Amino acid sequence: MKKLLLLSAVISQMAFAECNVRSASINQNQTQVGPVTNLVKNLSANKCSVKFQIMIDGKNQSLEGSWSGNDRPEYLCNYAVEQTRKEFLVSMGGTFRTDAITSCVEGGTPKKKLKQGDAVLEAEAGPHVITHYFVHDLARCRLFRENIDTVDKTETYNGVICQIKHTNYWRVVDKW
Repeated sequence: MKKLLLLSAVISQMAFAECNVRSASINQNQTQVGPVTNLVKNLSANKCSVKFQIMIDGKNQSLEGSWSGNDRPEYLCNYAVEQTRKEFLVSMGGTFRTDAITSCVEGGTPKKKLKQGDAVLEAEAGPHVITHYFVHDLARCRLFRENIDTVDKTETYNGVICQIKHTNYWRVVDKW
C-alpha cells in the first residue's frame, strides 16, 4: 500500500511538469532582415492567417502564412508571423547553426523575452549588425538584437551576452 501511495505521488508530480524543447537557429550569412510591416490578421475559429511585408537585403518581400491551435488568438497570429518569417529565411538558403536543449519545468512554459541575467542559448539572442566577439571580464561576449512583436508594431532591443564558462549557455549582461 505504501508503494502504491508513493508511486501515485510521483506520477502526480510528473503530470504537472511541462517539457519544452528550446531551440534557436542563426543564419550565418549576413542577411539584413527588417521588421514586419503592413501586418494584416484574419482570425477564425482556432486559426490565424497573416499577410505582411518584410525587408530582406533591401528588397521588400510579401509573405502569407497561418497557424492553427487552441491558444489565444494573439498568440496564434504571433506564431503565424514567426513561422512564416522563419520558413522564408530558411528557403533563402545559406549556412545555419542550430542549438537545442530539452528542459522540463513545473507550471507554464519558459518566457521568450530576454531579460538581464537570463541564461540562454547563444542562438536565442538574435544577431546584431556588429558581428565580432569581444572579451569582457575574461568571458567571450557579443552584441545581440531582439525584435519583439506587439499587437501593432515591432520593438527592437539591443544587448550584450557573455558565455558562461564551461557551458553552452550565455548570460544576458545588458539590454537596452
